[in-house]
Amino acid sequence: ESILRNVRSYFNKYPDEIKGSFHRPLKSEGILRIYDNREKIDAKVIYAIFSIIINKHIYKVVFTASKTPVFSSYDYDENKIFDQINIHDNEARMILKSYYTYIEQIVAITKKLHLTCYSSGSKNWLFTKIHIKDSIDPSVFTGHILSIKTEKNFHYRLTQNVILLDDKFIGRIWFSKSAPEEN
Repeated sequence: ESILRNVRSYFNKYPDEIKGSFHRPLKSEGILRIYDNREKIDAKVIYAIFSIIINKHIYKVVFTASKTPVFSSYDYDENKIFDQINIHDNEARMILKSYYTYIEQIVAITKKLHLTCYSSGSKNWLFTKIHIKDSIDPSVFTGHILSIKTEKNFHYRLTQNVILLDDKFIGRIWFSKSAPEEN
């Protein structure tokens, strides 16, 4: 969500399209940098990378690590979102609320779907990748019905899921199964 706020602030508009993937967990404060698509970026410093399209021009938005420990966070109770979700077959639905970001709600709905349908008690599903087109502005989400449907399940290790806003396709989200945590 901070990516969208920063992009909106920098370009004075939301992107027309956003694609992103997470390469590894960030354990310190992150640094967000915007690059022209043609600029080279050292892959060793990338924790997450997003491609955004604004007025048909592609930019890269990269999260790198700083040496500063994480010093701020906010209370986020995922279970409050979970309580609002209805699941039937391989689809999860809910009416979006204004008190959580819509990205938090997309991720939470997808996670609840995975915990319910694919986990066998395991909680090791990770948000890996996202692609949203056309409905980027957070103001269009509140009060609408968000649905996540599993489109492809790759041996319970990776899933590709469609994101629907009022039953209209707006993108995809991928989740992958992490290795069990070490004791």
